[in-house]
Amino acid sequence: MNTLTTLIAQDLQISRDSIIDFELNCYDAQPACLVGLHEEFVSSPRLDNLGSSLCSLDALIQRSKIPLEQRDNAEIDMIMLFDHEEIGSQSAQGADSNMAVEVTQRIFSAFRDFASSQDLYY
Repeated sequence: MNTLTTLIAQDLQISRDSIIDFELNCYDAQPACLVGLHEEFVSSPRLDNLGSSLCSLDALIQRSKIPLEQRDNAEIDMIMLFDHEEIGSQSAQGADSNMAVEVTQRIFSAFRDFASSQDLYY
């Protein structure tokens, strides 16, 4: 029976026992395409985050076009876009990192004259 490590060893022309460890990464190599009965859907790897990021950014840009006197000045308009969303959300750039808390606290600190520190946790 051929195993993956046997095939790797044969391809590298080495003994199977020489392979101590290896790492395998798989990814979708298919190009993006239109699918559905009327080709109404886009099928593409890595579009989930890009699509929602684009919508969020568009909304933020549209919001910034509203004159300041027509907006509620108590709001801070921002979005957070993270790298490593699916494979490492706890990494330094991930959504579960301390970056969101750190940024929020820094923004809050900049406006500390206008709110109490207790408001940060509500």
